[in-house]
Amino acid sequence: DSDDDGVTDGEEQDNGTDPNDPDSDDDGLTDGEEQDNGTDSNDPDSDDDGVSDGDEIDNGTDPNDPDTDGDGINDSDDVCPTVSGETSNSGCSDSDPDQDGIDTQDEIDNGTDPSNPDTDGDGVNDGDEIKNGTDPNNPDSDNDGLNDGEEIDNGTDPNNPDSDNDGLTDFEETIIGTSPNTYDTDNDCISDYQELVKGTDPLSVDSDGDGITDCTDELPLDPEELLDSDGDGIPNSEDTDDDNDGYPDQILTGTPFILNGELVEIQFDLFPTDPNEYADFDGDGIGDNEDLDDDNDGIPDIYDSFTVLDESFDPFGEPIDPNSEVIERTYTSPVVEIDKTVYPSPVLTPGGNNLTEARWTIRGIENNPGSIVEVFNRNGQQVFKKVNYQNNWEGEFNNERLPSGSYFYKIYIPETNQTLVGWLFITY
Repeated sequence: DSDDDGVTDGEEQDNGTDPNDPDSDDDGLTDGEEQDNGTDSNDPDSDDDGVSDGDEIDNGTDPNDPDTDGDGINDSDDVCPTVSGETSNSGCSDSDPDQDGIDTQDEIDNGTDPSNPDTDGDGVNDGDEIKNGTDPNNPDSDNDGLNDGEEIDNGTDPNNPDSDNDGLTDFEETIIGTSPNTYDTDNDCISDYQELVKGTDPLSVDSDGDGITDCTDELPLDPEELLDSDGDGIPNSEDTDDDNDGYPDQILTGTPFILNGELVEIQFDLFPTDPNEYADFDGDGIGDNEDLDDDNDGIPDIYDSFTVLDESFDPFGEPIDPNSEVIERTYTSPVVEIDKTVYPSPVLTPGGNNLTEARWTIRGIENNPGSIVEVFNRNGQQVFKKVNYQNNWEGEFNNERLPSGSYFYKIYIPETNQTLVGWLFITY
């Protein structure tokens, strides 16, 4: 046996094989192994099924049978050449070893694991994911921060990052505590997202507890104030010109003028919430602009002989009778304590059309000199820090806009030695 293949040189000559080559047909089996398996030592594919004899032995198929499992599919085309019985077109059994509702071949086609009922480990088996339209290979199909199993348990849509379309992702709502299935969690007619933008509580219909719902409250964060007559965001009690008519409600330094030899000084706007009126010289409750007889002397202003000498004080040129008693009043302006409470907006929309939303606003921060504002990402990396913040940060870090998501903030107030912490949500 010159080639040590288990077949004598004489037998090799009789068989027509090469006595000096242990594998005459180069199929991966020695001539001796071919004799043992009953295959042809001169034919690398004894059954002509397209698979060499050596590969068939390695695969566990029969090198002498082109359809080892007898399922009607040639071994070279059969994905499962040793599985018999009811099969799919590919030749694999329709069996479901992991009992996830998907047969083995379909799992192979989907890229899922036929031996694992939940390939991506999201708590939903592969069969249910196919029915739901979610991705059995991605634990979070909509990439909102909640895995598909959590979304199904919560009743949210695992294919929609914002199930209730209120502008907040389902994950953000679970952090805040609002309902990801309800556009307006507290039913106060303001969406959860808009409440966060305004700084009101999306879980309370009356954020400041003044008895007026946020929907109708002009100042929903100030329990002491109900009115903002000119709509400038400053409550009447703090606004020096409630009606925005250009005449301060209380003029600390009035403009004096001479009236019949007497010095008269008007000290306040008698109609602080009426932009068309500011004075009532006869005290009848009717503003001079509307009153046809300002001094109530029985003579209509158009026939009254005396007018204010300094018309720069009275641009309307209203006549006033000098025979009336000169009004002299002294008013003391109340001391207004500055509210140093800070109200950070929980939402930042960089690049938005609304300037208030495009820059992170911390209401009241200007009343706290020396304050330190810091923002961190979820990995704990500091992405922003500023002393004496001016409400002008647009969500940038290293000259690039930060990705959408939740960020942790710390605001240190030196006067009280307190640190306010919370979450900021960046959206686009």
